[in-house]
Amino acid sequence: ESIIELGCWDHCHRYFTNASEEDPAAASEALAYIKRLYHIEKQAKDLKLDHRQRQTLREQQSKPMLEQFKQWLDAHEDTYLPKSGMSAAVRYSRNQWTALTEYISNGRVPISNCLCEQSFKAIATGRNNWLFVGSEDGGKAAAIIFSLTMTCRRLGLDAHRYFDDVLRKVNTYPCNRLSELLPDTWMAQQ
Repeated sequence: ESIIELGCWDHCHRYFTNASEEDPAAASEALAYIKRLYHIEKQAKDLKLDHRQRQTLREQQSKPMLEQFKQWLDAHEDTYLPKSGMSAAVRYSRNQWTALTEYISNGRVPISNCLCEQSFKAIATGRNNWLFVGSEDGGKAAAIIFSLTMTCRRLGLDAHRYFDDVLRKVNTYPCNRLSELLPDTWMAQQ
């Protein structure tokens, strides 16, 4: 089981927006690249592409755009004073580049993790209520359950119905097909 770090283009966008007063022209250039990436995502949504088609679209259109933006970032690496907002924006983008571009290789992954962050806001708010989950394994189990529950909520699924069905199946389900029990796939099968 491997965990892949995913970056959020909304965060990158925010860095350049916050620095736009320092160098409006450069910030506008960076924001234009990001806007084009989001335009490609909107196009995929409007065309109702499935995850494979979205991945193909990203590889054909977003990947070349990302390569151009990376060149732009590299060219601006040493342009600004280290503590400036533009320097922070460029540094953030370059430091997070692998995570920011990971979405290209998986059509199921969104360009932004804001929905995910919003889903976990309730968890952060209630953190003190479950500060002590008993063990590290208990914490991992709680995180998985929270993630599945929030995914059900985002998809408009009845979480109780989902868990009831999945928990009845999971012990006898083939290991190589467990991904079929994830909320989005499960919903498609209903």
